[in-house]
Amino acid sequence: EDPTPKAEKNRRFDKLCAVQNAISESIHKEYIGKTMECLVDGTDKEFLTARTEGGRLVRFAGEDSLIGQFVDVTVTDCTTWSLVGELARK
Repeated sequence: EDPTPKAEKNRRFDKLCAVQNAISESIHKEYIGKTMECLVDGTDKEFLTARTEGGRLVRFAGEDSLIGQFVDVTVTDCTTWSLVGELARK
């Protein structure tokens, strides 16, 4: 039998998620201002999605014709779980 009540499990889980979200946001903020080569892999509503060499998700505006190509993206903002950017100027 499990001695831990469901309410306590939920409290612990919520605390763990809050800590992980803070860590993820802190790491992502370090990417702001950097330009990285990314592989454009699809769309998410009105944005293209791409992956950095390390697998981080980047969302940015662009044409669907970029899907499948490597592009340079400058990170301008972030969320807890993804980076936000724009195509780098050449």
